[in-house]
Amino acid sequence: MREKLTLYLIMSFIILIMLLSIMNGSLYVSSQNVFSTIPKDILITGISFSLIAGLIVNGFLIRSLLQLVEKEAELDSQAAFSDSMEELFQTMKAQRHDFGNHVQTLYGMLVQDMNDAAKEYISDVFKETRQLNEMIITDRPEVAALLKAKHSKAVLKNINFQINIECKLSALNIKAHDLVKVLGNVIDNAFDEAISYPEKERLVSLKIYRLDSKIYFEIINPGKIPKDIQPFEPGVSSKEGHQGVGLHTVNKIIGSYYGKVELQNTGDKVLCAIILPY
Repeated sequence: MREKLTLYLIMSFIILIMLLSIMNGSLYVSSQNVFSTIPKDILITGISFSLIAGLIVNGFLIRSLLQLVEKEAELDSQAAFSDSMEELFQTMKAQRHDFGNHVQTLYGMLVQDMNDAAKEYISDVFKETRQLNEMIITDRPEVAALLKAKHSKAVLKNINFQINIECKLSALNIKAHDLVKVLGNVIDNAFDEAISYPEKERLVSLKIYRLDSKIYFEIINPGKIPKDIQPFEPGVSSKEGHQGVGLHTVNKIIGSYYGKVELQNTGDKVLCAIILPY
């Protein structure tokens, strides 16, 4: 559909150019009295109406094309949101499986009268769960769901994913699926880079805080951005830091909400800051 609209738009412009050429040629011919039977004002009026009609058609085509592009972007964002929810669902399934293992372990301990060991075991499990829930306290449920899924993904990849949320996000003027797509892209990029380092160096941190009238999402991961890389250009791909099509998409989405994305090296780490008006 998008390709057809683009083709129609190009054809319409070509027709307009041809009409302008015909108008100029007709005026010249008319001035030379070649077609003296056709009044000059009628000739000009006819071609002018044709040009106006062509401009109106072009306007409708441009409007339709812009609406289609916007719809495609929205569907793309919703697809990313669905992927994140699927990731969360798979995480919940894994956690349910882990819960079954915990119950079986506790049952075995209790059957063998290992009460002290059972208490210590369940205390450790509860402590781990409570720390995660306390760490991801936010008034945007889609962010909480995403971060819990990403934290579980980090555990599977042996990545130390530290989350620090210091402010409320409810007043942020950004659609849920766009926020999920942005954070998901940047966190996945950070994980992809961290996994290439030794396990003890796989530290990825996310800090969300408010400064003046802006909300900052700062993601830090090990790595370095090469000097010859333009990370926000479409099609750029590298394993160094936060590169790739994802960052181009992030920059585009954040820009549509009057925010900005900053990327810089900080020693042996990469800092990606997403800044949105509050």
